[in-house]
Amino acid sequence: REFYMMKKATTTINELDSRCHERSYLCSGSRTLSKTLSGLHHIIVGYRELCHSAEGRAEKAIEEPRQLLSAMASKDAGRAEQLMVQHISNAKDNLLHLVHKNSAE
Repeated sequence: REFYMMKKATTTINELDSRCHERSYLCSGSRTLSKTLSGLHHIIVGYRELCHSAEGRAEKAIEEPRQLLSAMASKDAGRAEQLMVQHISNAKDNLLHLVHKNSAE
């Protein structure tokens, strides 16, 4: 992803991001959770380009899943949960900030 981020290839970044999310849903082992998250993800995809355009967010959107995958690989469920909650919170805060900023302009 870093390579495509340097090249400002947002379409490729978004495709890679989608694949990463889809695989993480499948790794949950829960069909219900996977379907729920996949449906939600398809709604969120529309906001991703806007979110990645924010200063520093694309870099965080790369580092956060890297840390999460590391926690999952080491079977540290508590840390993985904490990182996932933080990732979702960061994305939400970023999106709300951008929506507020764009509505004020």
